[in-house]
Amino acid sequence: MLEQAGVPRNEAYVTNAVKHFKFRLQDGQRYHRTPTLQDVTACKPWVEAEIAAVQPRAILSLGVTAARALISPGFTMKEGRGHWGAYG
Repeated sequence: MLEQAGVPRNEAYVTNAVKHFKFRLQDGQRYHRTPTLQDVTACKPWVEAEIAAVQPRAILSLGVTAARALISPGFTMKEGRGHWGAYG
């Protein structure tokens, strides 16, 4: 997707909105759990520090957790999918 957008991979900074992952074990398999609002809130200072350090021209959130961390806790993919906007 970066290539199609004309962004060389070495010019893109990729990070996670939540810096730790929770999982449940079932039949020996690890199943990722969706981060809670508390998880997102706890990690927000790190995300904000990364944004300040990198000073990106644009931010692309991949998934609802990232969008909620960057835009609003009430953000829904149904309403926001495919929309460009200035947030923050």
